[in-house]
Amino acid sequence: MSKQLLERGEKVIATARNIDSIKPLKELGAATLQLDVTAGFDELKSKVEEAVSFYGRIDVFFANASFVHFAPVEEADVEKDIFRSMNTLTFGVTNILRSLMPHWRKQKSGFLLVNSSYTAFWSTVPGCGTYMAAKAALDRLVTTFAAEIADQDLNIRTLTVHPGHFRTNVTHPTKYDFDRPTTSYNGILEWGRGAVVQMYGNQPGDTGKACKVMIDLVKGEGDAKGKTLPPSLPLGTDAWETCVQETEAYLQRLKDWEHVIRSTDVVPGSSAWGEQMNLPDQSK
Repeated sequence: MSKQLLERGEKVIATARNIDSIKPLKELGAATLQLDVTAGFDELKSKVEEAVSFYGRIDVFFANASFVHFAPVEEADVEKDIFRSMNTLTFGVTNILRSLMPHWRKQKSGFLLVNSSYTAFWSTVPGCGTYMAAKAALDRLVTTFAAEIADQDLNIRTLTVHPGHFRTNVTHPTKYDFDRPTTSYNGILEWGRGAVVQMYGNQPGDTGKACKVMIDLVKGEGDAKGKTLPPSLPLGTDAWETCVQETEAYLQRLKDWEHVIRSTDVVPGSSAWGEQMNLPDQSK
């Protein structure tokens, strides 16, 4: 993403917990900043102020910090596993956005681009519950944020992309502990071990193409020219196929259970809620 932006003449502020890991981007012309998204709000606010000082403004915030923790839900420790995932994937992005908003309000513009995952809503992967929950939580926060600022005369836009499987290191086998102690989930751990080995290097998605599409979507260029952006968009053929299948299956479920779903409404002329609950008469 950073390389393509620089090639297109954009200014880039690349961040990482370990700033040495992004030295090559600095050599290509990007500004670099050490930033840990799990830091407290005050520290993140200070980091955002420092980032703004580089070029005087920030127009696009690309929320990309992520990792996958593999553990069955029953055996996932709330503090060590679930909170850690939420802290990186959900809370960190939210705190940076909160820190950016005073600047975006002042310049009356901004763009939040979120790299989520199609597993947030469209696919269920056993062992990845903490990752999917954190992504889904961020998605709903962003959607709600967009609705809350819609009528505030601010040109602040959001887009959440739901990529399928792309050729990154996220599935590198060394990133996972499949030898963790388990009482009932040996099958899932063995499945996970085999899945990442089989998938790594064979993902169908091209990261370069994905980055080009995302940049075009933000800038309104290429296939996005003249189009109104949706709140979210899947990326990749595998994501598209899964989204279609899940949507069709959900629509069929609604049809199959329509009578049950619609059977819970208050019937006109029946007892009102207050009477059913024996609530006091508020008119007295």
